[in-house]
Amino acid sequence: MKQLVKNLSHLHIPPYYVYICDLVDGIEHMRCSVAQACQMEKALRGITAGYNTPLFVVDAPGGGGKRDVHSFEHYDTQTRIAVYGAPSVRPNELFTYLDPLHSLSPDAQAAWLDPQRAERMMSDAVKAARAKIGGGLNHQAACGADYPLSCRGSSTTEWTSGQRSPQSRRPRRGEHDRQS
Repeated sequence: MKQLVKNLSHLHIPPYYVYICDLVDGIEHMRCSVAQACQMEKALRGITAGYNTPLFVVDAPGGGGKRDVHSFEHYDTQTRIAVYGAPSVRPNELFTYLDPLHSLSPDAQAAWLDPQRAERMMSDAVKAARAKIGGGLNHQAACGADYPLSCRGSSTTEWTSGQRSPQSRRPRRGEHDRQS
């Protein structure tokens, strides 16, 4: 990656973005984790001029837009769930991005097979992000904003209280924006 960025720089082609793969069927083996992407971005900093250093981004599922890979509100290193906010795009929503299955421990992989555990992992990640956004306080009381009981993106459906989690972490195209 370092050599690629240097070569592009010598050709006067500034690399703008490095996209972390979307959650699309059939490419799980090509995806890297959020932690790996953060490490790659950090390793590239300083090898060339700042305008020739690409920004590593996640296209937040569900309409959250491009988010700097390191700008997550919460990242659970066990379940590998990253939760992003998009205050300029959708100020009252959170968006989840799931690392590839192969980056999870065997226990975490097994947890996704149990719908109740999967829903609890998602819910815990979103709650942790909300706690950080609100500085440990209720965000509505602290900022006057209302974060709904849903977290868009991440998988085949929108997460809402009482809704079952998907059996698979892989999304089906077009379903991640579906309203319940």
